[in-house]
Amino acid sequence: MLADWRRRAIAATDEMVVDSLLAPARAAAQERPAQAAFGSAAEAEAEEVLAAVSGRRTTFRRRHVLAEARRYLMRTLAGATAPPRAVEGSTEKVLAHAGCLDIAPPGIPPRTPACTGPPAGTSIHRAVGSATCTTRSLLAAGNRLPADV
Repeated sequence: MLADWRRRAIAATDEMVVDSLLAPARAAAQERPAQAAFGSAAEAEAEEVLAAVSGRRTTFRRRHVLAEARRYLMRTLAGATAPPRAVEGSTEKVLAHAGCLDIAPPGIPPRTPACTGPPAGTSIHRAVGSATCTTRSLLAAGNRLPADV
C-alpha cells in the first residue's frame, strides 16, 4: 500500500515534493520515545490523570477516567506504540488511587449466589463502570460551602 500511495503521490505532484514531505515525518519517527517510557512512574501518572479528570468534573465515572488516560497516553508517548492494555492499567491505577473515592450509594446485596457476579459478591444488577467517583479534595471543598447557597 505504501508503494502504491507513493507512486500515486509522485504522479500527482513530483518525486522531489513527495520526498520533501516525507523527510520530516521520517525524522520524527526516529525521535519517538521508547515504549518503556509509559508506566514507569505509576503513582505520578495516576495523580496526573486524576487531577485532569477532577479539573473538568466534580463527579466522574470509569469512562471519564478511561478517556483521560487515553489523552495522557497520547501526550506521553507522542506517537510511539503503547504497551498492551496500557490505558486500562492506568485507569485501574487511578480508580484505586487513595485520592479517588467511590461515592455511589451501596446497592441492595444479592440474596442468592445466582445474582452475584465478578467482582465477587457484587450484584449483577449494577452496571459495570457505573460507580460514581470524586476526589477527597473536591469532597472537602463541597463540605466548606455555606448551607444557604
